[in-house]
Order: sequence, then C-alpha cells, then structure tokens
Amino acid sequence: MAILGNGPNGLDIFEIGSGYRPIKLSSFNTPGSVRKVAITANYLAIADAEAGLTILNISDPEIPTLHKNIPLGSPANSVATTGNIAFVGLENGNIKSFDLFSSQEIDQVNTGSLVEDLGVLGEQLISLNHSSSQVGVVHSIPFSNGRFSDDDGPFLPRNSIRSPGYRQWGLGNGLGRRLFVGDNFAYASHLKGFNLIDLSDPTIPVLSEVTSTPSRGWRHVVANGSGLAIALEHRNSPKFALADPNVYTIQQNGDFLRSIPNSPDFEQNFETRFTTPGNAGAVAIY
Repeated sequence: MAILGNGPNGLDIFEIGSGYRPIKLSSFNTPGSVRKVAITANYLAIADAEAGLTILNISDPEIPTLHKNIPLGSPANSVATTGNIAFVGLENGNIKSFDLFSSQEIDQVNTGSLVEDLGVLGEQLISLNHSSSQVGVVHSIPFSNGRFSDDDGPFLPRNSIRSPGYRQWGLGNGLGRRLFVGDNFAYASHLKGFNLIDLSDPTIPVLSEVTSTPSRGWRHVVANGSGLAIALEHRNSPKFALADPNVYTIQQNGDFLRSIPNSPDFEQNFETRFTTPGNAGAVAIY
C-alpha cells in the first residue's frame, strides 16, 4: 500500500501490488494540509499542519475513516510511528507522543526549534530540526513506551549534532530538510546534498560525511537495506526544477562514495535516473 499526500487536498491510498500497476483505492480530505504520514497496523498517522495530528483507521483501505483529529497548538510538521505510538513534531519545537488506539497524549519534549522530520531507531527518537537557513540539528532522544521521562527525570543521554546545509526553499510545500533513519545510519538531506549520520550507537549520533553536489534540489534520500539508495534531486533551482529519482549503490554504513583506482579521490556510486511525469517530493521503499 502507498499513501500519496496532497497537501491541502488530502491524501490518496493506492494498492501497489507488484508495483507495476498501482490501483487507487480511496481518497480522504483531512481537516488540515498533509505534510507527512506514517503507517502502523491499521492506523495512518498524519502531520496535518494547522489541524495537528489526524489519525485515520485504514483497516478497510477502500473506506478510510477518521479515528481522531487532535489540535496541537502549533502546526504539525512531521510524524513517525513505532508500534501503537505516534510521535508528532511541531513548528514550535515540541515533540508529542500519542497512543494511536486511544488517541491519548503520552508525553512531550521541547527541542527548541522547528521539527523538520522524525525517525525511530530502537528506543531512540531521531529528530532533524531547523536551526538556521544554513544549518540543521540532529537530536537523539531516548524514550520508553512513548515517554521521554519518569519520576526520576528525563531519560538520558540526549545528544545533538549540527547538520550543515541550506534548507529547501521556493517549493511552497514546507518540505524543508528530510530525514531517513536506517539500521545504523541516517541521511539528513539539504538543498545541495545530504549528510551521513553514524548511528552505530544511536544514543551518540556522529556526523560522518558531508556531501555537497552540483545539484540544487536534493529533497529526500532513502536506502533499501540491501545496498541501494534512491535520492530525489534536480540540478537546478528548487523553485523551478522538477525532481526525479536517482539510484545509487551504497556501502553497508550508508556511504555513497567509492574509491577511484590509483587515485586518492572518491566518486559517487550513481547508477541510473528515472524520469517521472510530476515533481517528486518524497520517496519510500517497500
């Protein structure tokens, strides 16, 4: 199943089967403007901008129903799920956790700046935040059953690193920087490339590689777990460019680079590019 978010026009649900002939099953017009979505079990958690967190029941994907809409006091910009828990990142810097079944708020933590994207690795919440037009910040925040603290205080350690790179601009859709969290690494994309974050110890994120390219439209980078990554990028200004998926071969630690024989330099493992009829803004691998 694939979910296509359409901003203020809600979302579409597709049955993708083998991937050759996607079939549209249904559409749903959410109360807000869809920015990001995450699926868990029979529920779809939606970062629904000014409307907050919207939860759909998709046990019958042909007839999705509104399970709950929860205003959050600040636009919801990002969402991630694990089990029955949803984490929602807000523009005011708060991250709130919810039980998807009961729709009850579990806990919250403030990160100090706009939350651009979220990912989960074990019992660590990885947050990519906006710091300035030129720099993002990656936070690693421990949690337990959706809680960030107990009676003894906040769960520790909480560590952060700078993630250099310009924020996307001119798209008019609020995408900003994007985050992908793999088994032991993460990609934090930015205007001209991406940063590789070492998460071999997810409590201590390490900036292991800063990649800047001639392209000016890097929007999202994801890996499939078996040596391939797909990047949505374009060489021109993001305000006018149409981005398409590029395929790269990557190393086990997420590195895009390989050594050039008889040279101290490295090159990217670019494989191919797929042209799409639209303007790609996000990608997921099933």
